[in-house]
Amino acid sequence: MGKRGWKRAWIFACLKKKSCYNCKGEQIDKFLWPCIRGERTSAFGLSEPASGADPSMLQTTATPDGDFFVINGTKMFPTFADVADFVQLFARLPGTRGGRA
Repeated sequence: MGKRGWKRAWIFACLKKKSCYNCKGEQIDKFLWPCIRGERTSAFGLSEPASGADPSMLQTTATPDGDFFVINGTKMFPTFADVADFVQLFARLPGTRGGRA
């Protein structure tokens, strides 16, 4: 399977797991559909040096700053980072903490 095939397989797996269903309004047209059509690629940034891929232990923070967020932290092994058009980045908002359900 070529590079484009792996990207499409990942997007469809993402859709099956409902992790992309939080796209709203213009995000669907700008990010989701172009990825499904193979026109754009997303990097996936979850893993961190101290917590691996455990989202309950995230240390990277996203602090609101007007219409944007200031990201502070370190990611490792971001999938498709070398070819991505944008990044799905996992970060903790101020006042939130990790935990297990």
